[in-house]
Amino acid sequence: MRILVLTKNIFHELELQRELQVLNHEVFVTRNERNNSLLANCGSVFDCLFLSETLSEKEFLTIVKESSSLFDGQIIRINVEEGQQIPASKEKLDVLYVDRSFVEIRELLDILNTKNDEHLMATSIEEFNRKLSKQEQLFFENLQEGKTIAREDMCWLIWGEDESSSRKSQLSNLAKKINRKLDECNYTDKRIKTYWGKGYILQ
Repeated sequence: MRILVLTKNIFHELELQRELQVLNHEVFVTRNERNNSLLANCGSVFDCLFLSETLSEKEFLTIVKESSSLFDGQIIRINVEEGQQIPASKEKLDVLYVDRSFVEIRELLDILNTKNDEHLMATSIEEFNRKLSKQEQLFFENLQEGKTIAREDMCWLIWGEDESSSRKSQLSNLAKKINRKLDECNYTDKRIKTYWGKGYILQ
């Protein structure tokens, strides 16, 4: 993940920066005076925004308010004291709170990484579906159950008529196009396969 850390003192964050890098994250640490220009120009570049406990509550709330329209990632506030309770007035903020603990930060970022992967997968599925023509969608949707579908049945499902040499050729082309689009969307685990004498299957 790409992480931006806003702080009052860059030297105070050296240990945090090292720990985040040990966890294989890209880290950029800067003084909070530059937050407006940074978030405006890099809001879509970073996955997480860490707000140091060196920032006052007023500064913290101001940054959260200003970043709501500039930053797409997750905002994380480092607690001033370990185990600090979150005031009810702040529970509605779209902010996660974490102690300055290697283990706690590691586990939190692992959860966020998983959510990011799931989001990317959902986005990729939407992108794949948009790439399919109407006939390709019908072909692909009818193979979702993982069962072999005969060419004759597929012809009826797509065109509402019996198979012919022309339709069989069209089915072959549809399968090739769908497989190519699966490649483009990084779906490498499943392919439309042809079983001679049986038909098509997605596996």
